[in-house]
Amino acid sequence: MSAETYRILLADDNVDFVNSIGALLTAMGHSVVITHNGPDALAAAARFCPDYAFLDIGLPHMSGYDLARGIRKLACGPITVLIAVTGWGQEKDRQLAFEAGFDHHMVKPVRFEQIEEILGNRSIIKKLRT
Repeated sequence: MSAETYRILLADDNVDFVNSIGALLTAMGHSVVITHNGPDALAAAARFCPDYAFLDIGLPHMSGYDLARGIRKLACGPITVLIAVTGWGQEKDRQLAFEAGFDHHMVKPVRFEQIEEILGNRSIIKKLRT
């Protein structure tokens, strides 16, 4: 478990998934904001300025692709690590995610260990904060 804590945004319309992941991340000491649609996630990102944002691609009211583009335009957007969390796992889907500004692409079902691995790669955040 990392000694560092982060601001983490979770955006997914699967309430059970985000609540479970959010509870585990909070128990690890991270500050977590949970949203269930694109517009709420974009507003939360503007307020919260997350270090990491785990975003579903198939969100209601705004696609995860559009959400990623919107977050990248925020003041903190360039340093937020964006992770697509989706059931869409074809190579074309990965390419679209990276073109939209995502740093990582994870295919559901996601294991918590995969999330820990991304959070454990702190060099990205440290480099951008210095």
